[in-house]
Amino acid sequence: MQKKEGSEPSGSGSNKWMYPTVPANLSYGPLATLIPLYILQLGGGILEVSYAVTLSSAISIISIFIWGYVTDLFNKRKALILFTYLLATFLVLGFYFIKNIPEIILLYGALSFVTSASATPLNLLVMETSTQNKWTNKFSNLQMMASGGITIGLVIASLITGISTLENLILILSAFSFISFILALRLIKEPKRPIPKREPFTNGINSFISRLVTVPSLMIRIPHTGNIKNIFRFKGIKGTERNFLITFYLITFVFYLGTSIFSTAYPVSLRMYGLSQSYIFFVILMGMIVQTLVFHYYNYFAKGSSRRFIAYGSLLLRGASYLMIGTMFLPVFGVIFNLGNLLFYCLASGVAYAIYYTISYAIFFDTITGKTRGSTVGIYGSLAGVGTFGGALLSGALVVTHGYMITFAIAGLLMILCAFLFRVLPRLH
Repeated sequence: MQKKEGSEPSGSGSNKWMYPTVPANLSYGPLATLIPLYILQLGGGILEVSYAVTLSSAISIISIFIWGYVTDLFNKRKALILFTYLLATFLVLGFYFIKNIPEIILLYGALSFVTSASATPLNLLVMETSTQNKWTNKFSNLQMMASGGITIGLVIASLITGISTLENLILILSAFSFISFILALRLIKEPKRPIPKREPFTNGINSFISRLVTVPSLMIRIPHTGNIKNIFRFKGIKGTERNFLITFYLITFVFYLGTSIFSTAYPVSLRMYGLSQSYIFFVILMGMIVQTLVFHYYNYFAKGSSRRFIAYGSLLLRGASYLMIGTMFLPVFGVIFNLGNLLFYCLASGVAYAIYYTISYAIFFDTITGKTRGSTVGIYGSLAGVGTFGGALLSGALVVTHGYMITFAIAGLLMILCAFLFRVLPRLH
């Protein structure tokens, strides 16, 4: 039977090709917590953890450009995904054998570079194996599988570290990475109609937000030098729209700066306070579960006239939660330290983060114009990356010089600053 024009692409009727992302994210998801704990176990401290996160952040920024170029150059989705999963298996396994902290930091950077390679081809496969009217649903499916994998990984991490060691957890995580390779080998097929460019990501708000939820580190396309100069000179952008972009760029940088300051130091602070590795994974797990649930209902927050007020409130909640987590380190709160951290972490990294993340992207997308959309989003991604890099670098120094309570207070105040900047964000409509 002849295939009708505009009908569904071959292989799009099933989501089986997405299954490998579950064990892949199960393997990589817990590493952001595991690596700081492993460095502490090997005798390191907050500075070494800060160096590891800083290197990982810097490499992630660079890898966005490199892997985007490689994906477009070779146009082989399956091959790049297989390369990622197989090489990542050996890199994760490498943590089991390496006991030298500088080598652990370098290995973590290499792993960050490799694991970022699969993001672009996976998202391109969504568009290349389904018609445009189904992208939103397909991106949502991919996001749920990724979130599910991370959640399961944190459950396993919490259980294993409760009865065994981080080394044995590393072996388990590397095995799941290899499982993702086997599944990808069997289930993923090269698309028959590869898309040569990634501009479609910016063509619809629903697909755009779903894409962002799946892979928060975003670069729609590489912004050329001319694009960057034009954006910061605001060529073709005048008046209120220019004021909006200036303010939003500033909010973006400050938000990721504060977030990175907090997230770099947080697992270390809990361990230094005496909490078990198992409970630390449990706290991160609960934050992830709450975040996933809120993301699931993002349409309720991304639309409507009250979304700016909700975003403003979420930033205040995030800032207040950071401040409360800092105060938990006062001796008077010793009895409720565990419960208090669990509650305020879920509020900050679960509820507040998911709401603000969704609304801010929706407002940003609604505001930017078609001609500058690709390069403007590219600048946004760059500022987010630079903020994350700077926060990780500052975090260790702040803890060493001022302690955890002051460090978390600074992170909280930065969130409150974002809230007030968001409050004065110009309205264009």
